[in-house]
Amino acid sequence: MSDFVKKIKSGQAAILGSGVFITFDNQPVEVEFGTHEGTSDSLKIIFEFKNTDDEKPDIKSEIVEKEKVLKLILINFKNEVIGTGTLRPIEIGTYGGKKLSIGFRVEHFRDGQQRTFHYSFYQHE
Repeated sequence: MSDFVKKIKSGQAAILGSGVFITFDNQPVEVEFGTHEGTSDSLKIIFEFKNTDDEKPDIKSEIVEKEKVLKLILINFKNEVIGTGTLRPIEIGTYGGKKLSIGFRVEHFRDGQQRTFHYSFYQHE
């Protein structure tokens, strides 16, 4: 959020953060957030892209509890026209004692090396 915008809500959820970025060289993306990096109140999400022969989009998850890391493996997220993403925000844990969700959409470029990634984090009230 900027200094000008103090709070954004959508229904009963506060939007903690949102943005857009372009991935680098088809590499995984790490998003770390919290009060202080590397402390007990910080969380990390890793987005990894994978393609399979069946071409069906899917999301798999892995949790590394000791490190407070959630890894989301985005399988066959390569629709060039409308992108691929969540139909509704998906719950990924808790933050500040409240449910935390993420909604995202990924657009894939023809060269296969870059993607545009749109995301929003929601905290349920």
